[in-house]
Amino acid sequence: MKTLFLTFLMLGACALTNEAFGQSCRPAILGYFVRDAKGKNLSEEQLRAVSKEMSQPAPEAVQVALAAKGILVGHSTKPTKMKLAALQLADAADCDLKVGEMTLQHNGMTMRLIFNLDIYRSAYYIDSLPFQNGTFELEKKGLPESSSDKIISAKVWKKIGNKP
Repeated sequence: MKTLFLTFLMLGACALTNEAFGQSCRPAILGYFVRDAKGKNLSEEQLRAVSKEMSQPAPEAVQVALAAKGILVGHSTKPTKMKLAALQLADAADCDLKVGEMTLQHNGMTMRLIFNLDIYRSAYYIDSLPFQNGTFELEKKGLPESSSDKIISAKVWKKIGNKP
């Protein structure tokens, strides 16, 4: 009974002082590694140029640390072996990120990517096909149910049209 009284007393004091407790959650993140037409990963500088041409809010060009080929450091205790640039969208405030589609332009080509993802408290890092003209859709059956420590293979992309 005394504990219950103290709980109500503390809650009342917080209400009177307009003090609130903040929400804390794992941010929702979508990272997308972009490759050129020959399959080489684009640099952070190249991704900044791609991002500038995108509709707002555009993803940010970031460096992602890898413990080994395809293994993310953030989910591993292994040390960083290399870094790759990626386009990244994130929402730490709501813990939820809805990603419909993105249209990327590079070297005179345009790729339209249809994600249709609703990410909640997870992080997905997805590899790209070599850059090419066309529309591509993410096949959700190729995605893990929750974020993993591995980069998701470009095999999850299905070409659905030759025009962006």
